[in-house]
Amino acid sequence: MDKCFVVVHRNYADGVDATAFWTEVDANAAVKDDVEMVVANLKEQGYGDRTRILEGAAGSREVYVSDRDIYYEWEIIPTVIVPKGGTQKC
Repeated sequence: MDKCFVVVHRNYADGVDATAFWTEVDANAAVKDDVEMVVANLKEQGYGDRTRILEGAAGSREVYVSDRDIYYEWEIIPTVIVPKGGTQKC
């Protein structure tokens, strides 16, 4: 079984999506890039002084605008890829 890292992204407008990465370094880099882009976009839209960034365990991040229903969340979940026809023991 191969280990991978799934980035789950949730936001107020689009719902949920997920992307898998082979390494935790790549997953963290993707989250970092996304957070920077979202913060820049919110500043351009005039929310700069109300934008907050929270950092949680295992690379999780949240960006939200206080007093608004605007939020973005990222969570990194380590998991394994089970080969076709294989089984995973818990």
